Amino acid sequence: MSVGVTTRSSMLLHHRDVLLGNRVGKLQLLNLNSPYGLFIEGESSVHAITNDYSHLGLSVETARRAVPLISRRPLYSPARRHLLELPDAVATLPAGPALGMLETSTTELVRALIASVATVPDHAASEALHESLFVRMTTFIQQH
Repeated sequence: MSVGVTTRSSMLLHHRDVLLGNRVGKLQLLNLNSPYGLFIEGESSVHAITNDYSHLGLSVETARRAVPLISRRPLYSPARRHLLELPDAVATLPAGPALGMLETSTTELVRALIASVATVPDHAASEALHESLFVRMTTFIQQH
C-alpha cells in the first residue's frame, strides 16, 4: 500500500474504476496490489511511503475498504501533516535508532488511520484499533 500527499502536479489517478482528479494536498491511499493508472502532466512531487500489508497487520480487504473513507476521520489531518514533514525529519535525523522509531511510528499512524475507518472490522483491524487507542485518543484531545 502506498500512502502519500501530492505537493505539486497536475495529475489524474484511475484506481478500481474510480477516476480521481487533481489531489494536490490531499492524503491518498493506493492499493498497489490492484491495477491503477497515474497520468501526470508536467512536474510532480509526492511525499509518500509504501507499507507491506504484513507490516500493517491488516488485511488487503480492510485497507481497500478504507480508501474512500479516510478523509472523514480524525487521524486524517495528523497523518497528512506527518507525511508532509517526514522528508525533513528523515534528512535531519542522524543514523541510529531514532530512524527506526520514526519508521515504526509512521507505520503505526497509517495502521491506526486505516483501522479507524474499517467498516467491517476483521480480527486484525480490531486488534489494530485496540493497539492504536493512545494515538487516537491523543489526536481527539488535541482537536477538541
